Amino acid sequence: LPMIENNGIRRSNFGAYLLNENIMNFFKMNIGNTFLRIGGILNEGRIFKVLGIFLIGLWAGRKILNENLLENTSFLNKVAFWGICLGLPISAFRAYIEFYAEDLEIWQLLYTISYALGTVPLAMGYAALLAIIYKKIPFLNGFAFVGKMALSNYLFQTALAITIFYGIGFSFAGKLGFTVIIIIALSIYGLQVLFSKWWLKSHAFGPMEWLWRQLTYKTYIKD
Repeated sequence: LPMIENNGIRRSNFGAYLLNENIMNFFKMNIGNTFLRIGGILNEGRIFKVLGIFLIGLWAGRKILNENLLENTSFLNKVAFWGICLGLPISAFRAYIEFYAEDLEIWQLLYTISYALGTVPLAMGYAALLAIIYKKIPFLNGFAFVGKMALSNYLFQTALAITIFYGIGFSFAGKLGFTVIIIIALSIYGLQVLFSKWWLKSHAFGPMEWLWRQLTYKTYIKD
């Protein structure tokens, strides 16, 4: 990839990667990035963090099923308050390091520490806040349809975004302002809400969720 300089730091020009028109270059880049990505994950200790998040999710799921956790408003309020109060400033500090700090080892260390300490509390705070809002605002029930087809929707929006932004599609990467991009994102999500609701009226699963079950259980499951 060609390189660009940002605040004195040389980085790969990801925009050039997105806009190239040779589809084989994407495969080559992804194969190479696989090894870089694994190295980055090991360097950040992300394996332990993700395992911790899985265990928290397992605990929360059992509490929801067995002890009606979502009705414990006092607990959710505490998690939302402390999660956001702790996670947001630390994550903001990490964002400052990402874009403005010098490329020194001390900043790299602080970046790793802030990533480890800020991301999980903030995620838990957001999750608790959404659970509280969900109880108070009925129209949020519409988002449940998208969640039931999470894999299908993920692949659909990926294919659509590649078509819109990549060089093998309409090549809009780097050419649109943030406002337009947000409008596009909200429009795609709105379509997914409507499509998911329509699809689930006559099907028990999303198309990819149904296929996943066939491959998992190796038997035909009626949709």
